[in-house]
Amino acid sequence: MSRSNTVRSVYMARVRRAFLLRVHPDRFRSPSIRSQQARLVQALSNRMNQSDFTAWQQQQQESVTPTFLLNQDDNTTYPFVLEKRDGSFFRTELQMNASVDVILSTILHGLKQVGALLPDPPKGHPIRKTTTTTTRRNTTPLHETMESHTYNNHPSPSFHPKGRSLSDFLSNLQPNEISTRRNSRIDAQAAALAVRRLYRFQAVDATSLGWSSAWVATLFRRLLDLHHYHHHSQPFKVHSFYPIRLVFSNAAAKVSILQRPDHALDVYGGVLRLSPASTSMQWLEALASVTSERIEEIQYHQSQMLAYSKTIHSVLGVKVKKGHSCSNVEYFSFLERLSHQLLPLENDVSRSTTLQLSTSFPHFSKTPMVMMIEASTLCRRPIVTTEGQLRLGAAMNTTTVLRAMTELSPVARQRRDEHEVFREQQKEWIQQAQYQLGLQHVYATGTVSFTDFNTSLERLIVNGQVGQHLAGHSLGITGADRFCHLADDGSLVIPHNWV
Repeated sequence: MSRSNTVRSVYMARVRRAFLLRVHPDRFRSPSIRSQQARLVQALSNRMNQSDFTAWQQQQQESVTPTFLLNQDDNTTYPFVLEKRDGSFFRTELQMNASVDVILSTILHGLKQVGALLPDPPKGHPIRKTTTTTTRRNTTPLHETMESHTYNNHPSPSFHPKGRSLSDFLSNLQPNEISTRRNSRIDAQAAALAVRRLYRFQAVDATSLGWSSAWVATLFRRLLDLHHYHHHSQPFKVHSFYPIRLVFSNAAAKVSILQRPDHALDVYGGVLRLSPASTSMQWLEALASVTSERIEEIQYHQSQMLAYSKTIHSVLGVKVKKGHSCSNVEYFSFLERLSHQLLPLENDVSRSTTLQLSTSFPHFSKTPMVMMIEASTLCRRPIVTTEGQLRLGAAMNTTTVLRAMTELSPVARQRRDEHEVFREQQKEWIQQAQYQLGLQHVYATGTVSFTDFNTSLERLIVNGQVGQHLAGHSLGITGADRFCHLADDGSLVIPHNWV
């Protein structure tokens, strides 16, 4: 094959790939659009296998009439949509019985409208000349400059509101999809409740997997079937798994690989971790490893942690919580070490009162000071969060903890008071939005500040045209530069800077 033929083949492959990636049915949620796009992809694939496309790539005359022209079928016009950068749709149609140049021109025009980076046509190709001539005849230099900036595909912080258009999102919303997701969430909750009651767990959790509710419900049904088929033939060693919490986690796969079912149970936190990728027999081995002695060990550790927390609260007047990054073993060791150091001060009323006045909140505060314990590798120095919580590392000694509480308590008090004021304002805006817009539930998700959250609700209330379409839905407001989307439970999630 000559070099010119190779250039044409590469050009055709690039155009085809760029177009098929943007019209693929999996990019869309609407069932009607998905079926429409599927018909287009199938027809275009068949059309590009015709002899005239092969002759075009080889720079030959199109001597063979394509099958689409011979049949003269009525279904040669295929409508399709392309998603623009602002989240809206560009709708057009493709004539399959047209020539190769016309089909390529239609495809390139659609890609240009959505801001795709177009490949350079081969030298001497009429598309290059026609496009340039048409552009110069119908536009001015100012329009050419504006167009080049509009369809620039280079990454930049510019002002493309892709996916943030709330009106486009609501107009393309499918009620069937919302009801399906709500029903799937109800099925998952019912399956989780059945598992908890059947095995008598304290709680069951699969949220860390990030799965949809339909798949989580299937996962819980596997656990129900396991109890039905194997409970009588191979009974468990305990009649009740209380107070153990069952957690499905991908991190539990390491335990399955090591073939150590007894390591799946955390006796400090009372958590039994199962991997969703494990077989039913591996689940059965992990459940069978729970004995009455291990449950007693869990109860002992829980009672000890409760006693340690009471000692710390009585001496320092603070509430201790475990952070997400801190393991249960580290948290237990921290409580044990700190409470043993503070135990002599518990009976000394004068010194205990002095510590409480210097470290805790005043008596009129709604909540005491919260001390959040994180992993030592992630928290190496004491800090105060925006919520007014004191974040400490699990490996810090008692001296560091007391010094941090004494020095950072004023900052924590101030931030906690500001946080409570913002929360009260947020509750008022939520109640007002629910009343005026008819929303079932309003919540914040992801990372979004109180100011951005309240401003977003205020804009929704003022904009009546958009707000009237939200009645009867649940609304979640997330951080900036996120897309409007439908959550797993059927609620509407929008960024606070929606347009």
